[in-house]
Amino acid sequence: VYALEKLAKENPEYHTTIFETLCAFVRDNAPFDTEIQVVREEENKDVEKNNTHLNSEKKILSNKTTVSAIITVIGRRNQKAEEYPYLIDLRKVDLSNINFVQQNPQNQPAIFRQSNFLESKLDGANFFRAQLEKAFFYGAHLEGTLFAKAQLEGANFSEAQLKDVEFLEAQLKDVKFYKSNLEGANFTDANLEGANFAMTQLKGAVFM
Repeated sequence: VYALEKLAKENPEYHTTIFETLCAFVRDNAPFDTEIQVVREEENKDVEKNNTHLNSEKKILSNKTTVSAIITVIGRRNQKAEEYPYLIDLRKVDLSNINFVQQNPQNQPAIFRQSNFLESKLDGANFFRAQLEKAFFYGAHLEGTLFAKAQLEGANFSEAQLKDVEFLEAQLKDVKFYKSNLEGANFTDANLEGANFAMTQLKGAVFM
C-alpha cells in the first residue's frame, strides 16, 4: 500500500488510477453485507459450515490491516495531482471503528471532500478534524462516530443512523439530516447555519 502511495507521489500521471484501485480494493474486501449476520446466526448448524465461517473471519481480519492502511493513504493524498476531480468511492463498505485521522508528522487533517459513503457501515469511526465538505453519507450507519471539529459543510446525512454521534465544534453549514436518526447526538458549539433537520429523530440530542 505504501509503495503505491510512493509511486503516486513520484508519478503524478498514475495518481488517479492508483487511488481508484485502492478504493476498489476496499469495496471488494470490506463490503457491508447483511448476509454476514445470517451466517453468524447459522454457524453452529453443522461443522462444515462453521469451519467455512471461521475461514471467512480470518480473511476479514487479515484484510482489516490493509484496509486501515489504505484509508490512511487516501486521507493524505495530494489532490492537486489528480487529473480530474476524482471522488473517493467508498460506498457500501464496512469501515466500523476505522481511524480516518491522518497519520503524519505534520498532523494535517484527513481529506475526504465529496467522498461517497453511501449506505456504508462507519459505526465508531474517527473523523476528528477531517475535511468532509459535501461528503455523501446517505443511508450510512454512523452510531457513535466521532466528527468533532470536522469540516462538513454541505454534507448529506439523509436517512443515516447517527445515534450518539459526536459533532462537537463541527462545521455543519447547509448539512442535510433529512429523516436521519440523531438520538443522543452532541452538537455542542457546532455551526448549524442552514442545516436541514426535517423529519429527524432528535431525542436526547444536545445543542449548546
